[in-house]
Amino acid sequence: MLGLDYDVSSDLWSLACMAFELITGDFLFDPRKGQNYSKTDDHLAQMIELLGAMPKNYAIGGAFFSKFFKRNETTGKFVFKNIDKLRHFPLQRLLM
Repeated sequence: MLGLDYDVSSDLWSLACMAFELITGDFLFDPRKGQNYSKTDDHLAQMIELLGAMPKNYAIGGAFFSKFFKRNETTGKFVFKNIDKLRHFPLQRLLM
């Protein structure tokens, strides 16, 4: 999604998502296109809501970083261009 190279860790991520779906019968992420954002925007937002902020060096290393993120002039942190508010829902809480 961000235009990064992938390796075995991507396969482990996919396996973990599939395991969650097989165990619970529900999708871990179910991104949808909105009026002002893409399905990929929503997918990235859902991942951050569940797992916390993306490591900066990981996020800015992707070829498509500037397509999805911008720097907040007040805080200096990177935020989504098309999604303003995220609702954090930690993975531990989801599993309980």
